[in-house]
Amino acid sequence: QFSRRHLTSWSDCSDIVGSTDCCFDDPRADVYALDAMAWFLDRFADTCSLNGGGECSDKSPPPAEDPFDVIIMDALDPQDDVEFADVLYTNTVFWKSLYDALTPDGILVMQLGVSPNSRNPPDYIGKNRRRAELIAGLEDMNFKSMYAYEDGHCGFQDAWGYLLACKSEKCRSSWMKNEAEVELAIHKRTVRTHSGKPALKYFDGSMMQTWKYFPRAWETVFCKVEPAPEACRYTASATSSERISMSDEILIDNTGLESVLDNRKAMNNDHVLKWKKWLSSLKEQKKLSHEEMNIMMGVNANSNALVFNPVLNR
Repeated sequence: QFSRRHLTSWSDCSDIVGSTDCCFDDPRADVYALDAMAWFLDRFADTCSLNGGGECSDKSPPPAEDPFDVIIMDALDPQDDVEFADVLYTNTVFWKSLYDALTPDGILVMQLGVSPNSRNPPDYIGKNRRRAELIAGLEDMNFKSMYAYEDGHCGFQDAWGYLLACKSEKCRSSWMKNEAEVELAIHKRTVRTHSGKPALKYFDGSMMQTWKYFPRAWETVFCKVEPAPEACRYTASATSSERISMSDEILIDNTGLESVLDNRKAMNNDHVLKWKKWLSSLKEQKKLSHEEMNIMMGVNANSNALVFNPVLNR
């Protein structure tokens, strides 16, 4: 009721064709004003985990709700200095219940608080430690693809960070779509408005292209970890003594991965050989398309410049 009265712009569906003036009243929406953590734990958590891993001879009962294709979570910022933030971001049983609440190709999206700047220490120390713990925990849960990105449309003083975690590898093709493909998908899937204005205010194919590339400040902070991740040997964040030398004459051509890597002047470097072996393995297993490979290697489609970025976005 408070939201209906005082946050009307957040629930205004009057311009949406086929909806109601207030989004809460749309028959397609089920709105629950409940403890979300308790709701997911009650319906999707492993009962053995809830019992502390004690005696559990029986298999947990099936979930009480149908699984979700997408879960969008806007909870406390990881940086919030309150007791519940620790409970929320360190409760592995809760996060596992979210994983189990997704369909096999389901997607989990969450906000990660204010985006880092290049002067920040590594996330695992200081106020961003919960963010680092959460990302590591989600990786352990076997999410197949994870993408960190930031956006500045929230109206806050700083850009805000987000994480998209995919339960299967299927979402990679959608994440890598070009601008025209994204625009077509938006046109096909979004509802029309009475005013004729786009239903999405801040998202389009052009915006999606910016999310494909890991923000430089995130890269810098990511590479401050000690010991530095192997991927950081190939980034602009590495010091001159650490950075793998690159040839300014290298261009990407249609022959793909092998031609790029075989022409590297630094190919005798052990780290480059490991990089080549890893990428070649992914490509052979058909887990990495040519476009994905270019994104992971930081290929600028306009200039064909080759600049390595960290592989946190895997």
